[in-house]
Amino acid sequence: MNLLQNISEGGFLYLMFNSNSIIPYPQNQDEKLIHLEKWDKMKAQSQLLAERLLSFHPDSPLWPIGERMNLCASTLFFGYTEDGERRLRNTSYCRARLCPVCQWRRSLKVRGQMTEILEHVERAQGLRYIMFTVTVRNCQSRDLRPTLKTMLRAWGRLTSRAWFKKICLGVYRAVEVSINPLDKSCHPHIHAVLAVRPGYFSGRDYIKTEEWAQRWQEALESPYTPIVHLTVLKKPYEKSAAEIAKYSLKVSNLIELLNEIPDLMLAELHYGLSGLRLFSLSGVFRQAHKELHLTDMDDLQGEEENLNESFFDDIIIPYFWNAGLSRYCTDVRI
Repeated sequence: MNLLQNISEGGFLYLMFNSNSIIPYPQNQDEKLIHLEKWDKMKAQSQLLAERLLSFHPDSPLWPIGERMNLCASTLFFGYTEDGERRLRNTSYCRARLCPVCQWRRSLKVRGQMTEILEHVERAQGLRYIMFTVTVRNCQSRDLRPTLKTMLRAWGRLTSRAWFKKICLGVYRAVEVSINPLDKSCHPHIHAVLAVRPGYFSGRDYIKTEEWAQRWQEALESPYTPIVHLTVLKKPYEKSAAEIAKYSLKVSNLIELLNEIPDLMLAELHYGLSGLRLFSLSGVFRQAHKELHLTDMDDLQGEEENLNESFFDDIIIPYFWNAGLSRYCTDVRI
């Protein structure tokens, strides 16, 4: 959205757009009609984490990340159409891997895209889907990055096998990390969706869970047999997509343990996840992503809703984060 200017004056907020139109919004609007509870919750969690990062020494490389996170999604621009539908038009994200707001919005984007992709591939090719989860033993936060790299290399070996390519015509892969509340160890795992032909479940190529575990162990080059889980992905795909569009780091997990996690571990979690490709598509899923003209799953740029529709007929209303009230408000002066 090409926002040229916003001015707060005399109880009205004026927004000027490139269409040269000015839209006034009275500040005494009943905000109880506006449902931003989820935004309030996630932004409040981001604030908690930002405050923790800003407690680091200013020379620490994590301090500017806390500063960015503190400003993440500070103002939300929503468009309201004549029928009352609300759509996010613009905001600014910090894109930090640990940020609860960014993780939430990214998960919603992945969920929406995967719903479209699963429905598209089923319509076009009649394929069926398996949800496949692979794990490794828990590791300490200092070993998180090398453990994730080991898992991703093993995943590459597994999916490049001839037998795998014969069975799986498309693969979606996402990385998730949770924290054990007792010993603060990290539990990294991969959630995947495999696209298979309808005859897979009754044919010669069918693989039992025990054999999948053995093949994952071989790819992992591990002395132990890791735990894997498989289940058939069923309709409605929107619900199934919610199960696979996980946060990279379980946010509720992190916030609940925030006061117990030492500074060094927080830094290790950040660096453990930074710079890694946490989502990927291949085969028929990648092709569907291209055919549907979808944007990069791992990028929040262009995440705003329904950007292909004109916003010039909308009422554009900004909501400002009020740290004192821990919620978004339409009046910046509250």
